[in-house]
Amino acid sequence: MAELRDGDYMKGLMRYADRNLSRGYTIDQIRLTLLQQGYSRAAVDRAIKLAEASRPKVAPVEVKVEPKIMPVVEEPVRKRTFFQKLFGLNKTQEPSSAPPEF
Repeated sequence: MAELRDGDYMKGLMRYADRNLSRGYTIDQIRLTLLQQGYSRAAVDRAIKLAEASRPKVAPVEVKVEPKIMPVVEEPVRKRTFFQKLFGLNKTQEPSSAPPEF
């Protein structure tokens, strides 16, 4: 069986702590889990300290873009009425008093 060097042992604990911090677990949850698995308190505390030091200090800010809602104004389509179609009138023409000739 290959022996783990002290650096590999610490790197493994640090990677475990870093991965679980990025998943949203708290430091206390990670510490308790590692202690329950039999790791020494000093090694756990050192690994957590190293994992916290390697993480960025500033969280990325999510930029929210508000959509601009512009009203759409359309002219209503005016259909010709039955009588305008029957007498051949346009919308702007006035009806004449004389009946159409057929």
